[in-house]
Amino acid sequence: MRSKGMPEGVYNLGGQKVTVKDHQVRIAAGNLAGSVLKYSLAFKNIIKFTGYSLDEKILISSVNQSKKFGLESKGSLDIGKDADINILDNNLNLQKIFSYGNIM
Repeated sequence: MRSKGMPEGVYNLGGQKVTVKDHQVRIAAGNLAGSVLKYSLAFKNIIKFTGYSLDEKILISSVNQSKKFGLESKGSLDIGKDADINILDNNLNLQKIFSYGNIM
C-alpha cells in the first residue's frame, strides 16, 4: 500500500481517503482497506500466535512466498540470489535491512 511505512494519518488510496491507525488502513465508512504491517511485527506475530519451529517460521516468512510467486531470485541467500535479508536482534527488533546485498 502507498501508505506503508508512513505515520498514522489520512492518505489517498485509489482516489479515496483512507486512515492509517494501529497497523490498519480503513476507508471513511470504517471498512478495512488494507494493512501497513511491517515485516518485523508480522514475524513477531508468527512467533506469538503459532507453535511452529524456527525453521518453519523462516519458511513461512520468506521461502514459501518466493516459491508461490515465482520469485526465483528471492527466498534464500544462495549464490546468484538477490541477497535480501532482515537482521533482527534477540528481541526480534529490526536492526538492519539488506537489499540486493546493500545495507539500506
